Parts: sequence; C-alpha cells; structure tokens
Amino acid sequence: MLAAVPLASCGGGDDAVAVLPSPAAEQQCTQLATHAFSDAKLLKIAHHAAGAFVTPTNATIPAVPGFCQVSASLQPSTDSDIRVEVWLPAAGWNGKYLGLGNGGYGGTLDYNALAQGLARGYAVADTDMGTAPSTGTDGSPLINHPEKWLDYGYRSTHLMTLFAKDVASKYYAKSPAKSYFVGCSTGGGQGIHEATQFPEDYDGIVAGAPGNNRLGAHQSVLWSWAASKVSRESAVPAAKLTLLANSVVAACDSLDGVTDGIVSRPDKCTFNPAVLQCSGADNASCLTAAQVTTVNAIYAGPRNLLTGEQIFPGPLAGSEASWSLYTDAAAPGATVPFGAIFNWVFGKDWDWHTFDWGQDVITMQSSLGPMVNAVNPDVKAFRDRGGKLITFQGLADSLKPPGDLWRYLQNVETTTGQSSSFVRLFNVPGMGHCRGGSAPTMFGNDLTADSVAPGDPTRDLLTALEQWVEKGVAPERMVATQFSGSDPSTRTVVSTRPLCAAPLVAKYKGSGDPNAESSFTCAAPD
Repeated sequence: MLAAVPLASCGGGDDAVAVLPSPAAEQQCTQLATHAFSDAKLLKIAHHAAGAFVTPTNATIPAVPGFCQVSASLQPSTDSDIRVEVWLPAAGWNGKYLGLGNGGYGGTLDYNALAQGLARGYAVADTDMGTAPSTGTDGSPLINHPEKWLDYGYRSTHLMTLFAKDVASKYYAKSPAKSYFVGCSTGGGQGIHEATQFPEDYDGIVAGAPGNNRLGAHQSVLWSWAASKVSRESAVPAAKLTLLANSVVAACDSLDGVTDGIVSRPDKCTFNPAVLQCSGADNASCLTAAQVTTVNAIYAGPRNLLTGEQIFPGPLAGSEASWSLYTDAAAPGATVPFGAIFNWVFGKDWDWHTFDWGQDVITMQSSLGPMVNAVNPDVKAFRDRGGKLITFQGLADSLKPPGDLWRYLQNVETTTGQSSSFVRLFNVPGMGHCRGGSAPTMFGNDLTADSVAPGDPTRDLLTALEQWVEKGVAPERMVATQFSGSDPSTRTVVSTRPLCAAPLVAKYKGSGDPNAESSFTCAAPD
C-alpha cells in the first residue's frame, strides 16, 4: 500500500501531493491527502470554486460547479501508471457514483465528460487506462508492456472504480448509494468487462457499440483495409464510395415505410453491388470488377481460414459512406488503422501483408485475448444482484459493425435465459460509431455532447438507466433527435424518431408527419 503524502509535505517535487492552500471551508477536500489509498500515488488534491475550469491542455470548460478534484496514479504493477481523476461535487451530491469510459487506445482523460457528470450531481471518475502516452488511434507505446495490456484490458477500469468509491466514501463520510457506468466503443467494452468480471462494481451500465470483442474488432479493420489493397485496382475512391452509398439508399431507404434518406432496416436490404459493375471501360458511374470484389469482401467480414469461423461480422447496408477509412488507396508505408495491437503480439516489425488468417488469429487469441476480450456471456452474477445493462448500436457503424453486439447478446440470452429482465438493446438507424450521422441520433447517449433533455428517461440514457435500477421501470422506447446545427442557441429540430428496444423496430403508422416520432409505433419486425 502506498500512503498519501501528508499535508505537511505538499511542497514541490514530482513525489509530492499538490494541495491548494485552503481556508476552513475547503478542509473537507484537502483532508483527503491524509488518507491512505491502496496502490495509489496521490498527485493532486484541489478544491475548485464554481466557475470556469482550465484543463491541462489549456482548454476552458465554462460554468463548472464547485468541486473537489483528486488526481492519482494507480500502480498495481511496477510497469503500471493508471492515471485517474475523481471529481466530487462540493454541494448538491446526488449520493451516487458515475464511472466514465474511454476511447480507442485511451491515453487521455475526458475533462468535458467529467464536468458533465459533475453538473448532474455525481461523484464522477475517469481513467486514461494506464496507456499514456498512447493516443486514441496509436497504441504503439505499449509494445512489449504486457502489464499495460492488462491495465488496458480491464484492470484500470476496475481499480478506478474501487479508488473512486473509496475517495467518495471518505469525502462524504458515506458510500455512494448507487453506482453507474457510461461508455461507448472502448468505453462500451469497459462496461462489458465490468459486468462480466466485476459484477459488484456497478448497479447499472450503459455500453454503446462495445469493443468487448477487442481482437475481433481490430482484425475486422485489418480485413476491410487489406481488401482494398490487393491491387491498385482494388481501391474504391471517394467518388465511387459515394456512388455505392447513394445506390444502397435508393434501393433500401423505403423498406421501413418512409423515404427519408436513412436505411432503417438493413436486415431487409438485399442490394447486390454487382449491379454497379462496369459493362465496359471504367467510368465514374460504375465499379470495376476489382472494386466489386473489395465491396463484397468488406460486407462479408473476416473469417478464420483454418476453422471457417466468422471472426467478426461485416458492416451493414447503409454504412458505406464511412468506409473511406478502409477503401482509400494506401500511400507507401501506410499502416493499418488502429493496428498497434498486432505489434503487441507479433513485435514492432510486424508487416500486415504477412498476417495469416488462420494461425495468427489463434495466436492473438491465446496470447492477448484473456487480457483484452470480454466475450463471456455469463453475466448471471451481475443480473442476480439486480444489475441492469443498456446497450446501443449505430446501424451505420462500420468501425464496429452491429452484428458482433447482436451475436454477443444472443449468447447472453442463451446462457442466462430471459435476458430482457436486465438487458436492453437500442439500434439507431443512420448512426455511425457511437454518434453522428444524418439522422436522429441524439438521445442522451453521449455525456460530452449537448444533452437533448437530461433528466427525461425517454430522451436520456443515463436517466433511463437510473429509472430501471432504482424504480424497476425498464426503458422500452427512447426518442432520438436530429438538429439543424450544433449550437444549442440557434439550432432547430429537423426530425425525431423512436428507438425501440430490440427486437422491436420503429414502424410508420401510415399517416402523420414522418419527421415526428409520434407518427411511428414500436412493433415486431416483418
């Protein structure tokens, strides 16, 4: 156990705890420096009056409520440096704790999300997952650091949770009554790790587009990226990608009963890219045979060539506009997007051309899978203690296609039985990875975005989760909004649409404004 540096030692130096000078009113915060926290090195304890907060990168967050800031490094191994921030409301604490997820390879803290959670009355915490100086897209600093792989996989989230709860208990002289977690992508995977491996940590979890099948997700990116690099003719330039996307919308938009530019029922879409194949010379209005092969490979998703197993499902119809990550022609020396995880296993000199879609898949699973994957569907312990899990998934997400989450939740149903008693899935037509898209995609699914209606359980996922955990009211229908712009003071509502708890889907009633959610009902799919 590493004890905190006492108040009397708060001078300079890297090993000292930075404690701002405080009058008596701030002692509740600064006295935290006198406590010992297991495997934690306290870095900063500061009371902040209400007002603007300036982040370490000199960004200013306005109108932050007064709070106590606790920064620490958690060190479960000699090669661990898990940075954690805990923000504690100085007034108006709602009695609850909120944990936040990260993105990509982590490496940074989300101060905007911390401020959002604080403003809602939570004691809130975030972690860089112990991966700095990695960034969201680059995990190369972690090559040859297996303890950091473990921190990234699940240890950092669990230890952040234990530390934050301990800090809150000491600050308020009582433990949080309820604990919640919100994350998407890597953050969603962190939520699944928590539900499966540490069911006592949280009472409710929001896990969006979860990267719980971490290896499969990265292998999926490699598969799609490599498909367009088979030859120079295999690349699909931006104009051709637009042609493909527009053709899919034209063929499948109206399958939900409304023509609105959104493929809401990709499960019913039977578009065949071969209809776009050039009958003669290559031109802007068609795809070459090599490009059709690329498109079909991306739709198909990767398979293990030894076992025939589907490693990861391919993206759905309606996601094509976001494929440029994969289909652009590669410049000399180009690297696979998010590809550092392969270097963790195969070394810094790994060449993507040599990846064996049989044995290398197995090697990655045996060496790294236990650290970073959370695909165990047995969440009975989480269920049995009353835990609730809300998941959401953009149907136009090509970075983390929906099929993997659907497959995982089906396995949860098979393993636990009647998973609807504690799991909800909301599919979001037109939404890309975690957010965005030319569709109604705002439903309180992102704490860092301007909330549509915080506190409304039909338009705010965190509130819906609280209602389910604390009052037994399960969310069945959420309302998503599309705005004309991003500025809350000037934007206008373009459309709203219901998001129905799967397997139900939104169906147009046949009359009424197609841009109003009241014109739709939640019904079983055709």
